Amino acid sequence: MTSLVLGVLLLLAVSSQSINFFSLSQDIEIGSEASKDAEQSLSLIANTSLPHRYISTIGGRITQNRSLPALKYQFHIVNSKDINSAGFPGGSIYINRGLLEIAS
Repeated sequence: MTSLVLGVLLLLAVSSQSINFFSLSQDIEIGSEASKDAEQSLSLIANTSLPHRYISTIGGRITQNRSLPALKYQFHIVNSKDINSAGFPGGSIYINRGLLEIAS
């Protein structure tokens, strides 16, 4: 059984295509719900701040060259010193302040 699972994972890793069991609309819905939950539990930096505008500008440039259908990407900065980030299906991306601090 282990060999079968490893074989499937190897085929998926070598393949240039990925497998998604959800439709794009389901991904967006799942991501929207997860994003709402995250925003209730995370301390976010205001989206009018200079770092937020900077991250949104860079993120916008990166997402212009995407291979997926048009998604509404949203970038958020979490007020945490942890070096971490998270992304949800549908385009919500959360970057911790600690990650930005070491990147600078």
